[in-house]
Amino acid sequence: MAQLSDDCFAFGGPLMTLDAARGLLTERLVAVTGVERVSLGEALGRVLAEDVVSPISVPPHDNSAVDGYAVRFDDLSADGDSVLPIVARIAAGDGPGTADPKGAAVRIFTGAPIPAGFDTVMMQEDCLEQAGPGALGSVVIPPGIKRGANLRKRRRGYPRRYGHPVGRSPAASSGCRLGGGGRIDQCGGAHAVARCRYFNRQRAGGAGGAAAACRHL
Repeated sequence: MAQLSDDCFAFGGPLMTLDAARGLLTERLVAVTGVERVSLGEALGRVLAEDVVSPISVPPHDNSAVDGYAVRFDDLSADGDSVLPIVARIAAGDGPGTADPKGAAVRIFTGAPIPAGFDTVMMQEDCLEQAGPGALGSVVIPPGIKRGANLRKRRRGYPRRYGHPVGRSPAASSGCRLGGGGRIDQCGGAHAVARCRYFNRQRAGGAGGAAAACRHL
């Protein structure tokens, strides 16, 4: 049978070593050190030339991790049920409102800001709403919850806080490449990187460039 010219096993010479292949690529490639500022939409596949820092905290406030009732831990009984009037309702996207009186609960939803003075959130599945005395009724809260439960504190940096990087340049870490292993678009990233500084795209140089080198791999 005739030998096919495109048979990948037909080559009988010795294989190139990994070190030799790397050396060949190093000889024929020139590192790109130029930097340009481009928009986020143009940055796919680019590598950051500098850290991108969030200009705001995300979220900008302590918030609830669950749907339930925000309370003051000190208002709860350690031995039995606590019955607290519901004095307000806060959903995600609402402002935190003003500080509510002690001895009260606030109906709250996931992602909603925690009102001033409240430090614990009870999951709605663990509570029982009942009528009166006010228009929003009251809630029965069983004992056993820990102080600070189900509350996401802004100071922990969840998920981003002011001044913290939303993307790092190779000088600071292993690099952040849009569309690759790094993520610059998560959480606080989108608004922070409208236009940022990225390294120019790598291009092969020399006679034949990387294409010629890669044919020997």
